[in-house]
Amino acid sequence: VCREALTWKSLSHKFILAFLGIYQEKAQLFLVSPFMKNGSLSAWRKKSDPPIGEVQKRLLEVAEGVQYIHSEGIVHGDIRGSNILLDSDFHVKIADFGLTRHLEATATKSTSFSPNFAAPELFGTWDDDDDDDWSDSDDDGTGVVRTHKSDVYAFGCLYYEIHFNAIPFEDFPYVQLMKQVTRYRKRPDRLGKPPLSDKAWKLIKRCWIHEASRRPTMEAVIESMVKWDIK
Repeated sequence: VCREALTWKSLSHKFILAFLGIYQEKAQLFLVSPFMKNGSLSAWRKKSDPPIGEVQKRLLEVAEGVQYIHSEGIVHGDIRGSNILLDSDFHVKIADFGLTRHLEATATKSTSFSPNFAAPELFGTWDDDDDDDWSDSDDDGTGVVRTHKSDVYAFGCLYYEIHFNAIPFEDFPYVQLMKQVTRYRKRPDRLGKPPLSDKAWKLIKRCWIHEASRRPTMEAVIESMVKWDIK
């Protein structure tokens, strides 16, 4: 809790949920933030069926917020619709900094993540033979850690979730999902409704590139999105 509070407190941006302080009740600590009565981005998408232009605006706001987090040398680590809140004017507020880490911090592996939004490198690696052996760490034993590029992958999943109102690989059991993403390098199929432009689908696929180093930065993602005719 203290680590999350310190990271969260250090961030100040219009699309980041404000940190108000810590409240203690007996032995428990609670992080305090403003109340967001409009709920999460995913709930908004499910309930209101907003115009696609509004969906794109919210996604661009998320991209700008994540880019700011990255500019501060921080990895969010858990980007998904339920962790993005909406203020009274329906602007996004990125929340849930429990899995964040500073890039200069010691790289430690965490087993806590959202598999439907996880980059392939976060699952570990499959052996090349056919016995389905799986390793949860790198060859050098340092483990797999979240990076800016795993955040970019998650943003691609978020884009898919909010545009199509569907969780990537939602009905897949964990092991099957893991094999699809890592061993077979599969990604969710492009759905027909609501219509998605070719340029938006191309951007999502760039975020999903298997090799982390080849994925765009969040700055490049924003540069692509601001060129679109968002109304």
